[in-house]
Amino acid sequence: MKVMYDPERDGLRILFSDSPIERSSAEVSGLILDYDTNGVIVGLEVTQASLRMHDPRRVEFVERPLPAPADEPDPPSNS
Repeated sequence: MKVMYDPERDGLRILFSDSPIERSSAEVSGLILDYDTNGVIVGLEVTQASLRMHDPRRVEFVERPLPAPADEPDPPSNS
């Protein structure tokens, strides 16, 4: 994964893989999703990043479990 910030364009890009980008789509204001030839999301860009976050140059990596999506059932308990 690569995280890049372009101060001239004020864009923050996150690439999830090295797959070539086939197409991009502005899904919502300020967010562009990049897709490969199979339609898999391989990256995203936040436009006007300095207006949307405190410091787009600062990246903090935190490893912790994510909550399950609302449409995904909880895993069975071990009790």
